[in-house]
Amino acid sequence: EINVAVGERTTIGARAVHADAVVGNTARERLQSSYIRHEDRNGGIWEAEFARSENNQRVPDTAVRFSYGIRNEFGHLDFEVIHAGPEFVSRGGLALPGTTRSRLDYSYQIDNRTDFLLGVEYIRDQVSDNEQLLVDAVYAKQFKNNKEHTLVFSTTGNFFGKEQSSEFINELTLGSEVPNDQRTST
Repeated sequence: EINVAVGERTTIGARAVHADAVVGNTARERLQSSYIRHEDRNGGIWEAEFARSENNQRVPDTAVRFSYGIRNEFGHLDFEVIHAGPEFVSRGGLALPGTTRSRLDYSYQIDNRTDFLLGVEYIRDQVSDNEQLLVDAVYAKQFKNNKEHTLVFSTTGNFFGKEQSSEFINELTLGSEVPNDQRTST
């Protein structure tokens, strides 16, 4: 990995991982990426990254990542979007093959006794045609008796986009014939 400062607040870089086993061996993997990181005048950090991978069968694919984060004495805000093609390979990385993932984390200190936290994550898996939305919200308040009391709101939602109806056709291979084909519908 190499990176170079191209200004007071901007860095560009590149990284490469090559595990050169024989084609077809699960240990074979190649990954190249380039990125830019910039700190704005308010202290926010912007990052963008483009990556290309090659799996053990030499099939290439790509992924992109964009993020922003800022912190101050009252809280923080982090946002990230990652998209990876269906054949993208990155062992141990955040980019999962065939997924688009968006994440938002926010916290704010309302006053010296009250905090609010919010986490939202949306995942779209193009391979399995599945979507998932996760939302967590926390409101915490310390009361005058100096004991912490926390009120927590949390919800998780799932949406499965696959068609859940099925048709089965019975084909006689051995034995006696079954009179009806099966159908299910949900």
